[in-house]
Amino acid sequence: MAKIWVEAYGCSASFADSEMISGLIVNGGHTLAQDPSESDLNLIVTCSVKDVTATRMIHRIKQSQSRPLVVAGCLPKAERHTVEKFAQNASMMGPNSIGKTVQIIEKTLAGSKMVALEDTDLSKVGIPKIRLNPTVGIVEIANGCMSECTFCKTKIEKGDLNSTSTVLKGSVRTEKVRGIQAAMAKQMSASVYTIPHFTVSDELVMDNLMSLRKLLKPEFEAKNVKLSFMPFFVKAMSLALNEFPVVNSQLNEDATEISYFADHNIGFAVDSKIGLLVPNIKRVQDLSLLEIAVQMQDIIEQARAGRVAGEHLKGGTISISNIGAIGGITATPVINKPEAAIVALGKTQKLPRFDDEGNVSAQNIMAVNWSGDHRIIDGATMVRFNNLWMSYLTQPEKMLMHLK
Repeated sequence: MAKIWVEAYGCSASFADSEMISGLIVNGGHTLAQDPSESDLNLIVTCSVKDVTATRMIHRIKQSQSRPLVVAGCLPKAERHTVEKFAQNASMMGPNSIGKTVQIIEKTLAGSKMVALEDTDLSKVGIPKIRLNPTVGIVEIANGCMSECTFCKTKIEKGDLNSTSTVLKGSVRTEKVRGIQAAMAKQMSASVYTIPHFTVSDELVMDNLMSLRKLLKPEFEAKNVKLSFMPFFVKAMSLALNEFPVVNSQLNEDATEISYFADHNIGFAVDSKIGLLVPNIKRVQDLSLLEIAVQMQDIIEQARAGRVAGEHLKGGTISISNIGAIGGITATPVINKPEAAIVALGKTQKLPRFDDEGNVSAQNIMAVNWSGDHRIIDGATMVRFNNLWMSYLTQPEKMLMHLK
């Protein structure tokens, strides 16, 4: 498994292609480096550009001479000579070779120089007035573009493009569903079509938990650990699962057997660089609040960098989706098949509520929405499970009873 640094220069197609390439790299078993100096190979995605952008690209190519390099994009003769001048052993590939990304990377790492430019028109060097970005479907004024890839050249000759518009009016952009997005589409479809969902909603009073977090936060910061509310939610869930093991179970494909899991491998949704991921923390029942916070911080950093370890993406038994972190109030979450339950947490709002004596007071309220597999969890069980879970959060000192 190699660490790959990916960066893009030039038109928006280059940046769109770099995202696609990043997904292919991760799916191919490699990881994305956070810094070019830490990578095993640098991959530069470029359009045919000049002036400031080209200067930056050449600077990066020079910096990459100490490690394997792949340059991807529109590479006519002039740009190809530029690459070879500063990095003689660099591999090169055109836009239509993106599907070969992993193969080209691995052969380059092994010491081979790969050249896959079958999509680039090397016979003509000119300055077209406009070009259609093949990846994002946008017509751009070609500021300094020094070449015409075959795709753009054909479009211009046919008269499909005109020099007066910067956007192709009425156009429809069609993209292949790839990588993490394709995996998520398949997973969500399978869940919705095969699992009968039902939802339980409630309000969680956050005041006591907010006070406890404020008290503990400096202690965690002293250990370089950020304390969010998520570790509390995760630990409280594990304690509640001890009393309701069916919520931590899974039904087999033909609905003939239920598997009850002793380990609480609790997943949490992360909006990562390469798409939605649901990594999980293993054996939460054996972890302290600090240990959960440390693992969660590490996994989130890895996921957002697009290099989360595969072991964190497998073996989950129940999931949390904290939509409130980005502003959502309520949601009906889709179960992460083959799990049996998931909870969506909304943002905390200060709202007026009546107490037992009819007095109105301001309380910090979070909307909680559970989805369960109705084949193995009934409504009453889910409500009782939620009540126990929320009791640990509204009175967090109750969790002390279960410290070992």
